Amino acid sequence: MESRARMSKESIAAIDGSRRDFLRLAAAVGLLGPALIARDGEPGPLGKEHLAKGLAALADAHHRGWLQGHSGAAVLAACYFRAENALDERTARALERQIDAFIAHNAADFPAPDPGPGSADPARIAERLDAEIAELRAGGHDVIFASLALKALRDLPEYATPRIVDGIRALLELLVARRGPDRDTPYNLEHPLPPFESPQDIATITLRATLRPWGDVARIGTSGVLHWITHADAVLTLSELGYADLAQRGHAALRLHINQEVTGGERGEPE
Repeated sequence: MESRARMSKESIAAIDGSRRDFLRLAAAVGLLGPALIARDGEPGPLGKEHLAKGLAALADAHHRGWLQGHSGAAVLAACYFRAENALDERTARALERQIDAFIAHNAADFPAPDPGPGSADPARIAERLDAEIAELRAGGHDVIFASLALKALRDLPEYATPRIVDGIRALLELLVARRGPDRDTPYNLEHPLPPFESPQDIATITLRATLRPWGDVARIGTSGVLHWITHADAVLTLSELGYADLAQRGHAALRLHINQEVTGGERGEPE
């Protein structure tokens, strides 16, 4: 595992700009609702209470199954949606109510947010992810869960404890144990996507894939296409957080994910 890469402010700004452009383009082609387009202005406040609930749920999910990781991840994603978009006050309040209703409806997935004693290095999550990041597993959920956790631990460092870090590592281990890597496809071997040379390439190539003939994309469905975008955003987030080498190794799995054949039945196990 490489030491955490130090990135210049210019590099981080380029990645952040690429991610925002990525979401604007996704909205423009109708994949995301217009509310997801980042607006000019200051981001809304980051709800640390909800970050804590999301982290606690993500760290506890391995007791029930890797799919239960979606609950904590959804809350973390909603927190960052609010924080990174200039939502008006009414929309922000409505989103917070929805998050609270989601948590209440899925109470079994949300233990009391208690980080427990001690401290642990969040980089241990990246170390666990490192072993399989070049392989595509469960539509990139290992990368998605890990990147959200690392981002939240950056903003809530008091939750970097053995209970949280080890719990998230256990979730990644469970996902790897239950979901083998997707096999390569003849289509991907015959029509390989070009390597990503920059964060902009990740956005451009992923969005270009959504412009394939609609009948092909429709076989994957909106959820599948959105997973391309979520996986791509997770890779960009790893770079933004300083794990540039780790993100680079994840490019192969991301290219396979967005280049799996959708017409010949060669895709990996469905979600």
